[in-house]
Amino acid sequence: MDNNQNIVEQLNNFAKMLNQKNFKALITVAKGKGLSISQINTLFQLRYNGAIRVSKIADKLGISNAAASQMLQDLVVKGFISRKEDHNDRRVKMIEITDSGLELLNISMKHRREWLNSIVNTLTKNEQNLIRRAFEILISKASLIDEVNKNTEQHREKIC
Repeated sequence: MDNNQNIVEQLNNFAKMLNQKNFKALITVAKGKGLSISQINTLFQLRYNGAIRVSKIADKLGISNAAASQMLQDLVVKGFISRKEDHNDRRVKMIEITDSGLELLNISMKHRREWLNSIVNTLTKNEQNLIRRAFEILISKASLIDEVNKNTEQHREKIC
């Protein structure tokens, strides 16, 4: 195995461990509140993207607008999201996360942070500095690649 493959394999192993921890925490939170994974996913979308239309949520989940509306109604009833009118078109309803919804997501994210802290606490100062620097480089390179890909996609959309 060459060096590049080894690094990719190590990154995949860590990502797998992190994803398993995240998923376990999400399942625990979801079950405790009677929510589906689609509903948790929707809360994360709203957290990171802000208010969005029902149709956009339906598209992202691959379901009909009616099914999305029904799923969202449960989140409204539980106080995790709210509906508001679109400023540009009062017929359109925008969905946004509430403080209760944010608090719910923070619970699952807290489990991840605790796990990561427990790992960091086992590292020497030199190991911490090495890993910090490696992640700074990885994040920088990943951001550059994402920006190039975003620009390429936008260029393709203009041509089509």
